[in-house]
Amino acid sequence: MEVAKKSFNYTLENALDLETELTAKLYLLQINMETNSQNSEIETQFNQLLNQYGRNNSTVGIQVIYAEFLAFNKNETSKAISTLKEVLKLPLTNFKTVM
Repeated sequence: MEVAKKSFNYTLENALDLETELTAKLYLLQINMETNSQNSEIETQFNQLLNQYGRNNSTVGIQVIYAEFLAFNKNETSKAISTLKEVLKLPLTNFKTVM
């Protein structure tokens, strides 16, 4: 996992566009989730990302993974469903991909 973290940190430091930056941050967050970080710490990281970048088309992937985290790691299904419903209200195109 350390090699993956170093790779994504390098990508983050050298990112030239928002999509690359967000993708690297999401993967680093997912590594934290897989390495048994505390749920409260992970939720704080999600909230920091969403506060920094907003809840918009650029952060759809982060929002979907956050909903998954809420449902399966924290057993907060109502909050997860609410998060997904908010994502569905975004003006997504057929060409938008989720990270």
